Amino acid sequence: MDKLVIKEALVKYSRYCAMREVCSSDIRKKLLNDKKLGLSKAQTNKIIDILIDEGFINEERFAAAFVNDHYKFNKWGRIKIKYMLNSKGIKEQYIDNALKSIPSEEYLDILRSLMKEKWSKLEKEEDYYTKKMKCANFLAGRGFESDLIFNEIEKL
Repeated sequence: MDKLVIKEALVKYSRYCAMREVCSSDIRKKLLNDKKLGLSKAQTNKIIDILIDEGFINEERFAAAFVNDHYKFNKWGRIKIKYMLNSKGIKEQYIDNALKSIPSEEYLDILRSLMKEKWSKLEKEEDYYTKKMKCANFLAGRGFESDLIFNEIEKL
């Protein structure tokens, strides 16, 4: 029975992992919450080990895909991306390597476009410093570095 459940879980989750990049912490949560399979922690760990060995889970690849998707599509800054990857238990080395892959000019373009969009929404704000701080807080919430934020705001 034990081997049958593990085999069923491997088939199901290898398909899942083949469709998207995943990290071991996300798969662990999914496996433990899968009431149909009813796996123990030991079984879950065994399945994750097999998925890693077979290349279905690769945290370095996951970090690179996560960084790419979240800065391009979600328009997140490096700080927020790093925080989210840390919360998933990704190694610092993988995070740093993935963050280095972000093209600086493209990153600044995203920051500038978000800043201009927010600035235009703050048109009714009369006080320049209040407008500046609201814009900076918005960008900081997106995970952009404060030195970049204030450098770009000063250029407006």
